[in-house]
Amino acid sequence: MKPWIIMRKGIQLNQLLEKRMILVVGSGIICGALFNNFFIAIKSWVPFLFAYITFALTINCSFRDFKDVFKTPGSLLTILGLLHIFLPLIATVLARIFLPGQPLLQAGIILITAAPIGVASTMWTGIARGRVPLALTAVIADTILSPLVVPLIMLMTIGHKVQFNVPSLMWGLAWMAVVPTILGMAVHDLTKGKASRNWKFITNPSSKICLAIIIAVNLAAVWNKLEILKSSFSMTLALVFIMSCSGYLSGFICSRFFKLAPDLTNTLIFTVGMRNNTAGLVLALNYFPEITAIPVVFVILFQQPLAALSLHLLASKNKS
Repeated sequence: MKPWIIMRKGIQLNQLLEKRMILVVGSGIICGALFNNFFIAIKSWVPFLFAYITFALTINCSFRDFKDVFKTPGSLLTILGLLHIFLPLIATVLARIFLPGQPLLQAGIILITAAPIGVASTMWTGIARGRVPLALTAVIADTILSPLVVPLIMLMTIGHKVQFNVPSLMWGLAWMAVVPTILGMAVHDLTKGKASRNWKFITNPSSKICLAIIIAVNLAAVWNKLEILKSSFSMTLALVFIMSCSGYLSGFICSRFFKLAPDLTNTLIFTVGMRNNTAGLVLALNYFPEITAIPVVFVILFQQPLAALSLHLLASKNKS
């Protein structure tokens, strides 16, 4: 097969997966349920798959974009404050009220809000005509800070109930998220963006396939413990949905309160609303009891559809 045909097929596959993220998530869930022994056996692959996903996504980012936004840090600090102070507080209160006596599920709900910003937020920000450089910088800054921020949030909110290795968690985030992020930006700048353009037909679809594998491994790991969730299934699902909506809503409400420009409003909606749930899954699987991963699996089902709904509502508002 000719190289240009392979490139075209790779791009077409990525476009299909982007439009049908439910296929990626659904295939991971089904495979994890049907072949749980196989996916449990490859659990050790998960950190490396996540490191690859991080590299594949940040290869589109530049150090220059990262530096420029620090000239006006107010917006960046607002995003990080909503992400890692306001939303974790809301998650902690709701989890304690509605999931009493379920510290592992509480930890999963809180972990959703502790995870760093998802790189996909930059794509949605661009579609919504927001400030992409700000979104990129927020993603990179939050990822680099994650070895400190994530353990701190979990320690302060649930650390007295759920045991986890804080130094190990910090080190894991450093090599799985920070190092690939810096390498990705370095490759982008050294090749002047050619690497991302020339290899996106491989990196883009393969990163989504890696996500499906990570979901399958997580579900396989908790498959035999789903019986525990029976009495709390509906409440857990409802809380995950509420927290998924809360990110988008808090970005919008904060923007309206401070009367921010439309492009900045759109940026806050998607950067505060979208989390790196792959990171959450990997952390839940490797550093917490397995049941903690269940809320993080659920949130993946909601995040992309809610992003699409937010975009639709913004478009309708602009037309009116």
